[in-house]
Amino acid sequence: MTFQDLPDDWSDRSLTPDLLPDIVDLFVSDEAKSAGCLALLVLDSELRMLQPIVISEMAGHRPGEGGGDFLEQFAAMLDESGARVVAALGRLGDVPPSEGDVAWASYLRDSLGGRLVAVFLATRDAVVEIGPTTAAA
Repeated sequence: MTFQDLPDDWSDRSLTPDLLPDIVDLFVSDEAKSAGCLALLVLDSELRMLQPIVISEMAGHRPGEGGGDFLEQFAAMLDESGARVVAALGRLGDVPPSEGDVAWASYLRDSLGGRLVAVFLATRDAVVEIGPTTAAA
């Protein structure tokens, strides 16, 4: 899957689970993956894309290190607008998700709760969902 597989009208559609990996691939660039990133793709209440937020140079940061206030304020903003979010961890390396990836996914689920649609791992080779029951490799 790549963002080149997206339908021409993807930005007008509700983003269904089958489109999400390609959307993540579109917004998490190879450069962001190289730096290690956290991408937060803000969706409206109908799950249409509103705004990507990509925070680079996250490699080496553990969940909760200095980001708690940001995620708390971000969650409040989502609540005010009725928006939802798809999160993606971009990094170099292989799939499956590492122990650190699974820890980040758990932290994001705890911080964002029902506002979170899904969490993905994006590497140069693949985009895979990190589900609540994903075991660390």
